[in-house]
Amino acid sequence: MTNFVSIINKFFTLYDCFIQLDLKMSLVYGRQYSHYKEMFLFYVTVLMNDYIDETDKEKKYVELRYKIVKFILENSKKHNISRQHSSTIAFNKKLNNVLQNNNEAYLDEFLKSIQFFLQFRQKIQKDGRKIIAKENISRRMFYYFDFKEKDVMDKIIDNIDFNHIGNIPKQALIEFNNFMSHVCTAYSLSDKDKNTDIFLKNIERAINHIKRGTLDCYKIIIKDYFILENSTLPIGLKNQLFNLRINEYKNLGNNSINILEQFKKIVQEIMKTPYLNS
Repeated sequence: MTNFVSIINKFFTLYDCFIQLDLKMSLVYGRQYSHYKEMFLFYVTVLMNDYIDETDKEKKYVELRYKIVKFILENSKKHNISRQHSSTIAFNKKLNNVLQNNNEAYLDEFLKSIQFFLQFRQKIQKDGRKIIAKENISRRMFYYFDFKEKDVMDKIIDNIDFNHIGNIPKQALIEFNNFMSHVCTAYSLSDKDKNTDIFLKNIERAINHIKRGTLDCYKIIIKDYFILENSTLPIGLKNQLFNLRINEYKNLGNNSINILEQFKKIVQEIMKTPYLNS
């Protein structure tokens, strides 16, 4: 347990330093999605993996730290951004219990939603990914620039490698980063603040970001499926989805309504459709 405490302390301290730089850079230079992904993958595949011993976790942390510290130092110098100071991160049993016991299910569902997304991207194959990309790029070009040149759009699409199954959705990575922002804040609270509303509000907001990321993944799958199979979507499934959207609207702010579970069921039905299993 002692080694795990040491690793998790160091990880959250590292993420805290990264967040401080990212907050400054993201507004001017854009978000660091590749680093969001690296930190996310370390969190779920290493830090929370009971099958990896502490020695290997430490080695993998050192590798991650090297990359992140290098990024922080290089960009601090390149963009003339002041060096980050490390917050004092102390292992907090209360926070650990909240994350691992009360809300572990939300983290699991977040990971499952990403798995659904990756499975969906694999099932639609190269042609499906191409159709979705063309439609999404066309919509954005038309919205921002009133751009309608089909020939130019076709050339753009022809230069994309659609053999790549797909990455983790940006929305999911953003929500994970937001989740970590609140968790780091909760970790770095002083002893007198750890039993106040400040702690609880940060944990509540952290979990809400994970819920949001889960919902985003489900909605991406649904929207992309509509692009592919709008004309042949089973009427029952379509009506079920429309009713769910109204239910979601009518119950905004009502945490007792499990909207996530209902969206998950829609996605599960989509994954069973003949189009994705032919």
